[in-house]
Amino acid sequence: MHVSPAQLPDLAARLMAERKRQGLSRSQAAAVCNVSASFIRDAERAPERCSLGSRRLPTVNVPVW
Repeated sequence: MHVSPAQLPDLAARLMAERKRQGLSRSQAAAVCNVSASFIRDAERAPERCSLGSRRLPTVNVPVW
């Protein structure tokens, strides 16, 4: 999946909304997705600073469309 810079704010909002919908802390979401909690934080707050473009995005119950 290719994510363009213009899509990052919407993707970040969707990731945070889905994490909260599932009642997960950042640490719990990180464990499920096999990434660090700081990656989850950056993906939600400052997606341009994290490596979203070089990672496979978590697909466990995270709708991105």
